[in-house]
Amino acid sequence: MNKMYNTIIQALDELELHYDRDDEHCMADLKIMCETTPFHLRMVAMEDQEVLYCFSVFPIYVPEDKRPAMCELINAINYDKVIGLLTMDPKDGQLTSRVTCSLDNGAINTKIVTIALQQAICGLEDNYAAILKVLAA
Repeated sequence: MNKMYNTIIQALDELELHYDRDDEHCMADLKIMCETTPFHLRMVAMEDQEVLYCFSVFPIYVPEDKRPAMCELINAINYDKVIGLLTMDPKDGQLTSRVTCSLDNGAINTKIVTIALQQAICGLEDNYAAILKVLAA
């Protein structure tokens, strides 16, 4: 295991979160509750690229007829975001909130991991009602 991955595991343990580990691929997967809906969240240590990659997945795929309106919403949300971004897969309508942290020379600590985790969750959680509104329109 690498330093980045060990730090991810340490942060998740300190937060007392339940997660599944994939030591071979340096990934941790967990479920986070938002409103009444669980989001899947994945944290990946990409040691060779010096990147911490964290994303959460909205549990409902956007139907094809709602994707243009969702793209407008995502663009409006991303315009003001400083950390992270929302994305939608144009092929299947999967919504994600993504945070990528460049870790020059492996500069990582549990606080960085916690912030990435919080930002990936907040990207969807903070916009939950607006996303549901587009889906229901």
